[in-house]
Amino acid sequence: MTHPPPSALRAIMRGIMAAFFAGGFVLHLASPDALMAITPDWVPFPRAVVFITGVIELFGAVALLVPRLRRWAGVMLAIYVLAVWPANIRQALEHIVLPPCCHRSPIAGGITARVSRFSPCSHGGRCFVPA
Repeated sequence: MTHPPPSALRAIMRGIMAAFFAGGFVLHLASPDALMAITPDWVPFPRAVVFITGVIELFGAVALLVPRLRRWAGVMLAIYVLAVWPANIRQALEHIVLPPCCHRSPIAGGITARVSRFSPCSHGGRCFVPA
């Protein structure tokens, strides 16, 4: 079995990452209330922050596909992922369960669906339920 050359594999992974971040942009616009549920309380203007972080994801996705911007896009998206990590930590620590539509991949949605069966929501945790 032959493996694709490293440059082809990198191009495939860039495309997957660009799709992941573009999907994040769509999620930020489609379900801002769900994402606000995991935004830490100390973040000012949470709705605006959810929108802005979605736009950053879209710009990052596009920049990953532009050869001149690719390196900076990688660095900036790595910083971005670290910057939004507190929301993921809050979601985990406070057992905030988001609806499956708010996960960026079928794998993440499947994992959450499995975990939600044992979710502390029924024991005093917080579940996000869309209106």
